[in-house]
Amino acid sequence: MPRVTNAFAAAFALFVPIGRTLLVGLTPAVVIGAAPAFTDEALYRKCDINQEMIVTNQLTGKVSKDSLDHPTVYRIDMGKKEITGVVRATSSTDPFELHDQTLHISLFDEFDVEELTNDKLTIQLAPPGKVSMKNQVSNEYASSIIYTSGTCREVDASVYEKADALRHKMAKSADLMTSCWKKKNDGNYKGAIVDCDEAIKIYSQNAYAFTERGNAKYFLGDLKGACTDWRKSLELGEKKTAKRVKKHC
Repeated sequence: MPRVTNAFAAAFALFVPIGRTLLVGLTPAVVIGAAPAFTDEALYRKCDINQEMIVTNQLTGKVSKDSLDHPTVYRIDMGKKEITGVVRATSSTDPFELHDQTLHISLFDEFDVEELTNDKLTIQLAPPGKVSMKNQVSNEYASSIIYTSGTCREVDASVYEKADALRHKMAKSADLMTSCWKKKNDGNYKGAIVDCDEAIKIYSQNAYAFTERGNAKYFLGDLKGACTDWRKSLELGEKKTAKRVKKHC
Protein backbone atom coordinates (compact mmCIF):
# COMPACT_ATOMS: atom_id res chain seq x y z
CA MET A 1 0.00 0.00 0.00
CA PRO A 2 2.36 2.74 -1.20
CA ARG A 3 -0.11 5.53 -0.62
CA VAL A 4 0.34 5.15 3.13
CA THR A 5 3.97 6.07 2.61
CA ASN A 6 2.96 8.89 0.27
CA ALA A 7 0.60 10.37 2.82
CA PHE A 8 3.29 10.18 5.49
CA ALA A 9 5.83 11.77 3.15
CA ALA A 10 3.40 14.56 2.37
CA ALA A 11 2.87 15.21 6.06
CA PHE A 12 6.58 15.08 6.80
CA ALA A 13 7.20 17.67 4.11
CA LEU A 14 5.00 19.97 6.19
CA PHE A 15 6.85 19.00 9.34
CA VAL A 16 9.90 21.17 8.74
CA PRO A 17 11.59 24.35 9.99
CA ILE A 18 9.61 27.57 10.18
CA GLY A 19 10.39 29.78 7.18
CA ARG A 20 9.78 29.33 3.45
CA THR A 21 9.83 25.60 4.12
CA LEU A 22 7.33 25.99 6.95
CA LEU A 23 4.33 23.76 6.38
CA VAL A 24 4.44 23.90 2.62
CA GLY A 25 1.25 25.27 1.10
CA LEU A 26 0.16 27.23 4.14
CA THR A 27 -0.66 30.90 4.48
CA PRO A 28 0.35 31.82 8.04
CA ALA A 29 -0.57 35.07 9.72
CA VAL A 30 1.41 37.01 12.29
CA VAL A 31 -1.05 38.76 14.58
CA ILE A 32 -0.08 42.06 16.13
CA GLY A 33 -3.20 42.13 18.26
CA ALA A 34 -3.86 45.29 20.29
CA ALA A 35 -0.42 46.82 19.66
CA PRO A 36 -0.35 50.39 18.28
CA ALA A 37 0.15 51.03 14.56
CA PHE A 38 3.74 50.51 13.44
CA THR A 39 5.73 52.91 11.30
CA ASP A 40 8.13 51.88 8.52
CA GLU A 41 10.47 50.22 10.99
CA ALA A 42 11.99 46.78 11.37
CA LEU A 43 10.65 44.62 14.18
CA TYR A 44 12.53 41.65 15.62
CA ARG A 45 11.07 38.62 17.36
CA LYS A 46 12.65 35.45 18.73
CA CYS A 47 10.26 32.52 18.86
CA ASP A 48 10.60 29.16 20.58
CA ILE A 49 8.46 27.01 18.31
CA ASN A 50 7.65 23.32 18.53
CA GLN A 51 5.95 21.13 15.94
CA GLU A 52 4.35 17.79 16.77
CA MET A 53 3.21 15.42 14.03
CA ILE A 54 0.71 12.62 14.65
CA VAL A 55 0.17 10.10 11.85
CA THR A 56 -2.71 7.62 11.97
CA ASN A 57 -2.85 4.64 9.62
CA GLN A 58 -6.49 4.62 8.51
CA LEU A 59 -6.39 0.86 7.82
CA THR A 60 -4.76 -0.42 11.02
CA GLY A 61 -5.37 2.42 13.42
CA LYS A 62 -1.68 2.50 14.32
CA VAL A 63 -0.52 5.92 15.53
CA SER A 64 3.04 7.26 15.27
CA LYS A 65 4.33 10.56 16.67
CA ASP A 66 7.32 12.82 16.18
CA SER A 67 8.31 16.22 17.53
CA LEU A 68 10.78 18.92 16.47
CA ASP A 69 11.89 22.21 18.00
CA HIS A 70 12.35 25.19 15.68
CA PRO A 71 13.95 28.19 17.41
CA THR A 72 13.25 30.99 14.94
CA VAL A 73 14.30 34.64 14.75
CA TYR A 74 12.20 36.99 12.59
CA ARG A 75 12.97 40.34 11.03
CA ILE A 76 9.74 42.09 10.05
CA ASP A 77 10.34 44.99 7.66
CA MET A 78 7.23 47.13 7.91
CA GLY A 79 8.42 49.49 5.15
CA LYS A 80 9.13 46.84 2.51
CA LYS A 81 6.29 44.59 3.73
CA GLU A 82 8.67 41.61 4.03
CA ILE A 83 9.32 39.11 6.80
CA THR A 84 12.50 37.05 7.08
CA GLY A 85 12.76 34.00 9.30
CA VAL A 86 16.06 32.39 10.31
CA VAL A 87 15.98 28.78 11.50
CA ARG A 88 19.34 27.13 12.12
CA ALA A 89 20.98 26.84 8.67
CA THR A 90 17.99 28.10 6.67
CA SER A 91 16.25 31.40 6.06
CA SER A 92 13.55 32.83 3.83
CA THR A 93 12.11 36.20 3.00
CA ASP A 94 8.45 36.52 2.06
CA PRO A 95 6.06 39.39 1.35
CA PHE A 96 3.15 40.08 3.64
CA GLU A 97 -0.03 42.11 3.61
CA LEU A 98 -1.18 44.10 6.61
CA HIS A 99 -4.89 43.90 7.47
CA ASP A 100 -6.22 45.14 10.79
CA GLN A 101 -2.77 44.91 12.38
CA THR A 102 -2.32 41.33 11.12
CA LEU A 103 0.52 40.29 8.84
CA HIS A 104 -0.62 37.82 6.15
CA ILE A 105 2.42 36.02 4.77
CA SER A 106 2.24 34.37 1.35
CA LEU A 107 4.25 31.13 1.21
CA PHE A 108 3.68 28.14 -1.06
CA ASP A 109 0.21 27.75 -2.52
CA GLU A 110 0.63 24.31 -4.13
CA PHE A 111 0.80 20.91 -2.50
CA ASP A 112 -0.18 17.72 -4.29
CA VAL A 113 -2.21 15.78 -1.71
CA GLU A 114 -5.81 14.64 -1.68
CA GLU A 115 -6.81 16.72 1.31
CA LEU A 116 -4.88 19.52 3.00
CA THR A 117 -6.56 21.50 5.76
CA ASN A 118 -4.75 24.69 6.72
CA ASP A 119 -5.05 26.66 9.89
CA LYS A 120 -3.18 29.98 10.15
CA LEU A 121 -0.02 30.49 12.11
CA THR A 122 -0.70 33.26 14.62
CA ILE A 123 2.06 35.04 16.50
CA GLN A 124 1.11 37.70 18.99
CA LEU A 125 3.81 40.35 18.81
CA ALA A 126 2.50 42.03 21.93
CA PRO A 127 2.58 40.00 25.21
CA PRO A 128 2.16 37.13 25.79
CA GLY A 129 3.46 36.26 22.30
CA LYS A 130 1.75 32.91 21.84
CA VAL A 131 2.26 30.87 18.67
CA SER A 132 -0.30 28.31 17.50
CA MET A 133 -1.38 26.46 14.36
CA LYS A 134 -2.96 23.15 13.38
CA ASN A 135 -2.76 21.53 9.94
CA GLN A 136 -3.93 18.22 8.55
CA VAL A 137 -3.01 16.06 5.54
CA SER A 138 -5.16 13.02 4.88
CA ASN A 139 -6.43 10.48 2.39
CA GLU A 140 -8.24 7.16 2.71
CA TYR A 141 -5.08 5.43 3.92
CA ALA A 142 -3.50 7.84 6.40
CA SER A 143 -4.26 10.98 8.37
CA SER A 144 -1.51 13.30 9.59
CA ILE A 145 -1.99 16.23 11.96
CA ILE A 146 0.71 18.83 12.64
CA TYR A 147 0.44 21.00 15.74
CA THR A 148 2.60 24.12 15.96
CA SER A 149 2.92 25.97 19.26
CA GLY A 150 5.29 28.22 21.14
CA THR A 151 5.99 31.74 22.33
CA CYS A 152 7.79 34.80 20.96
CA ARG A 153 9.49 37.72 22.61
CA GLU A 154 10.74 41.06 21.38
CA VAL A 155 14.50 41.27 20.72
CA ASP A 156 16.83 43.82 19.15
CA ALA A 157 18.59 43.68 15.78
CA SER A 158 21.77 42.18 17.23
CA VAL A 159 19.95 38.93 18.06
CA TYR A 160 18.78 38.58 14.46
CA GLU A 161 22.22 39.45 13.09
CA LYS A 162 23.83 36.83 15.35
CA ALA A 163 21.35 34.18 14.22
CA ASP A 164 21.93 35.06 10.56
CA ALA A 165 25.72 34.88 10.98
CA LEU A 166 25.35 31.47 12.62
CA ARG A 167 23.09 30.36 9.76
CA HIS A 168 25.85 31.08 7.25
CA LYS A 169 28.35 29.05 9.29
CA MET A 170 25.95 26.12 9.68
CA ALA A 171 25.10 26.11 5.97
CA LYS A 172 28.76 26.13 4.93
CA SER A 173 29.55 23.42 7.46
CA ALA A 174 26.64 21.34 6.15
CA ASP A 175 27.89 21.65 2.56
CA LEU A 176 31.35 20.43 3.61
CA MET A 177 29.82 17.57 5.58
CA THR A 178 27.87 16.53 2.48
CA SER A 179 31.11 16.54 0.48
CA CYS A 180 32.74 14.49 3.23
CA TRP A 181 29.89 11.98 3.08
CA LYS A 182 30.12 11.65 -0.70
CA LYS A 183 33.89 11.13 -0.63
CA LYS A 184 33.52 8.50 2.08
CA ASN A 185 30.95 6.65 -0.02
CA ASP A 186 33.36 6.80 -2.99
CA GLY A 187 36.14 5.28 -0.90
CA ASN A 188 38.13 8.51 -0.65
CA TYR A 189 38.41 8.29 3.13
CA LYS A 190 41.33 10.70 3.53
CA GLY A 191 39.58 13.31 1.40
CA ALA A 192 36.43 12.79 3.44
CA ILE A 193 38.32 13.46 6.67
CA VAL A 194 39.74 16.69 5.25
CA ASP A 195 36.26 17.97 4.41
CA CYS A 196 34.78 16.92 7.75
CA ASP A 197 37.72 18.54 9.56
CA GLU A 198 36.86 21.81 7.85
CA ALA A 199 33.14 21.39 8.55
CA ILE A 200 33.86 20.94 12.26
CA LYS A 201 36.28 23.85 12.27
CA ILE A 202 33.58 26.15 10.89
CA TYR A 203 30.80 24.84 13.14
CA SER A 204 31.93 22.68 16.04
CA GLN A 205 28.38 21.49 16.86
CA ASN A 206 27.91 19.66 13.55
CA ALA A 207 27.12 16.19 14.89
CA TYR A 208 26.82 14.66 11.43
CA ALA A 209 30.34 15.79 10.52
CA PHE A 210 31.68 13.95 13.57
CA THR A 211 29.69 10.86 12.54
CA GLU A 212 31.00 10.86 8.99
CA ARG A 213 34.56 11.62 10.02
CA GLY A 214 34.34 8.73 12.46
CA ASN A 215 33.06 6.48 9.68
CA ALA A 216 35.96 7.46 7.42
CA LYS A 217 38.46 6.82 10.21
CA TYR A 218 36.88 3.43 10.84
CA PHE A 219 37.38 2.40 7.20
CA LEU A 220 41.02 3.51 7.44
CA GLY A 221 41.49 1.24 10.46
CA ASP A 222 41.62 4.03 13.04
CA LEU A 223 39.10 2.56 15.48
CA LYS A 224 40.22 4.73 18.39
CA GLY A 225 39.75 7.90 16.35
CA ALA A 226 36.42 6.65 15.02
CA CYS A 227 35.11 5.96 18.51
CA THR A 228 36.18 9.41 19.70
CA ASP A 229 34.24 11.05 16.87
CA TRP A 230 31.20 8.81 17.28
CA ARG A 231 31.03 9.56 21.00
CA LYS A 232 31.23 13.28 20.27
CA SER A 233 28.44 12.95 17.71
CA LEU A 234 26.33 11.13 20.28
CA GLU A 235 27.10 13.84 22.83
CA LEU A 236 25.84 16.44 20.33
CA GLY A 237 22.53 14.62 19.97
CA GLU A 238 22.96 12.23 17.03
CA LYS A 239 21.36 9.21 18.72
CA LYS A 240 21.84 6.87 15.75
CA THR A 241 25.57 6.86 16.48
CA ALA A 242 24.88 4.93 19.69
CA LYS A 243 24.72 1.66 17.73
CA ARG A 244 28.22 2.19 16.33
CA VAL A 245 29.60 3.04 19.77
CA LYS A 246 28.00 -0.02 21.33
CA LYS A 247 29.18 -2.36 18.57
CA HIS A 248 32.72 -1.13 17.96
CA CYS A 249 33.82 0.85 21.01
